[in-house]
Amino acid sequence: MSSYQFEDLATKSLKELSEIHANSAAPTWDSIKGWEFRGYNRLPALAHGIMWMLSNIRFIKVFYEDQDLGGQRSGVNLQVTRGGLKDPWVCRPGPGGVGVGKVGYYQVRDPGEVGAKDYCAHGLFIDYDPERNTLLTGKGLKDFLVQPDPNNPDVLLGQAFMTGLPIKQSPTYFILERFQPYNHR
Repeated sequence: MSSYQFEDLATKSLKELSEIHANSAAPTWDSIKGWEFRGYNRLPALAHGIMWMLSNIRFIKVFYEDQDLGGQRSGVNLQVTRGGLKDPWVCRPGPGGVGVGKVGYYQVRDPGEVGAKDYCAHGLFIDYDPERNTLLTGKGLKDFLVQPDPNNPDVLLGQAFMTGLPIKQSPTYFILERFQPYNHR
């Protein structure tokens, strides 16, 4: 098993990422809860251009237990300023300049749970269908998270599918690297 680094995965082809994802296991919830991970979307060229215009190539993915929902395994994506792989991950301000920009709330489910089996049975299932999402904030998105190196819980690989489309969609990928403890910002 190779030891994968964030920058290495971010420059691999979609085919290589598919092979790595297929041969990796899910991380444990305990290894990610309470942490922020810097993220980078790895997309086909056309989608990359669109996501760049929307400032959605880089992001921070947060994992926490939502006490307002009885400790449910949850998360949210924090919006980040544009930049490259080596530029600092700086959060964009939220609405009206208050707080940080948040988009795409999700629930974290075990591999193979209902709603995931048709897409990926071996990845930790990130379900963007909580009622607070819209199509523009991730409703219908299904992510499947794996840990490519069983000895390195700091670098993760995600596979994403958009459901509800009239055609079968090829997955896109995102790479995560442990960034900092979640500070409830």
